[in-house]
Amino acid sequence: MVHGGSKSSGGLKAGEVVQETKDIVLKNPVILLLFLLLGIFDFLNLTVLFFAHSFPFSKVLAPIIRRLWGDRFLYYPDNLFLLPKLFGYAHIVLLTTFGLFITAIVIKLIEAHVNGSQSNSSLDAAGIALKKYIGMAIVWVASFFALRFIGQWITAQIGHAVIIQVLLFWLVFLIFQSLIAFLFPALVLAPKGFFKPIAEGLLASIKHLFLLLKLLFIPVGISVGMSFAKAFAPAYIQVNPEIILVVMFVSVLVSTAVDLYITTVSAVSFLKVGTQKNV
Repeated sequence: MVHGGSKSSGGLKAGEVVQETKDIVLKNPVILLLFLLLGIFDFLNLTVLFFAHSFPFSKVLAPIIRRLWGDRFLYYPDNLFLLPKLFGYAHIVLLTTFGLFITAIVIKLIEAHVNGSQSNSSLDAAGIALKKYIGMAIVWVASFFALRFIGQWITAQIGHAVIIQVLLFWLVFLIFQSLIAFLFPALVLAPKGFFKPIAEGLLASIKHLFLLLKLLFIPVGISVGMSFAKAFAPAYIQVNPEIILVVMFVSVLVSTAVDLYITTVSAVSFLKVGTQKNV
């Protein structure tokens, strides 16, 4: 059975969730520290990929880039053109490994705070995170490929109408993210099992969809906007190639903040509203 909170979403407002999430994060600096580490790793990835053409990184990365994309992408300014794509791959790997681990730890720490329990230390949370990793990885990979398929379909249907693309991506991704918002909390907080917690998490997301749409409206929009900003790498090269670095730097800051917000708000919301059986 998934352990949700004791308060129905009927009386729970988005503003209350955001305020309580803010209080929890400020009272648990380890949560901020974990996401800060995630951001630092992203910056390290960006730095390494930027210097992929230079020793010592070129020993490993240069042959890969040369074989997959061609020798010209090892030289300025084409190396900057390829940077967003390479970083995207590195970011996915980071989220699939370290990111999932952090998510599980943060969910358990938030549970301890919401329930007023002091029994869950960071070490205890880390142990549970290890146990839940495989299940979370399955959910994350399935969600990633589903979103990728949806994104490719939208792009093929809309063509080059950028404004319509942005708005449609925003709407579709918002709905999708809201529907899966409770999957990780449900899975991590369940004593055991995989399919039952996933089903309960999905049903809880559907039941409280309006609350989640309000909570995630802005962060999803920011994420979509940053994705489109990175997609314009060819245009930056024509104007000023170094703009790509600024965009990538800002994207790391934004993605770290958005991941922190979505993870914590989703966990707090789930613990507050729970599943219908536990309300």
